[in-house]
Amino acid sequence: MGHRPQKTKTLYAALIGDGYLYGATEDSLGSSATNSYWMGLRLDREPFEIFKLSRVPEDLAEKLIVQGTSDQEFSDGYDATRAAAPYMSKKRLDYWQPDEDDDADADADEIPWDED
Repeated sequence: MGHRPQKTKTLYAALIGDGYLYGATEDSLGSSATNSYWMGLRLDREPFEIFKLSRVPEDLAEKLIVQGTSDQEFSDGYDATRAAAPYMSKKRLDYWQPDEDDDADADADEIPWDED
């Protein structure tokens, strides 16, 4: 019997704060912090970094992909980061933080133009 190579995946992960894994995706759109894939995180106005995870074993990849959902298997994002660490690039791919000029307390229902 020959040894079958383990199936692996490439993922893109968003980490917030001090290394909390917010989520991961196989979708290459996840490699950019400004892409619509991470819109929910940007709406939370939480600074975050994107890292590439290479050669992640398929079973671990599936657990990382569901992190942050009702199906998550890790106790929290720190636990997920520890599991992902051996596969994570040392250099971030992208970074996002809210503009200092943005009015974080702006009323979302406010109409930005005058009505006649």
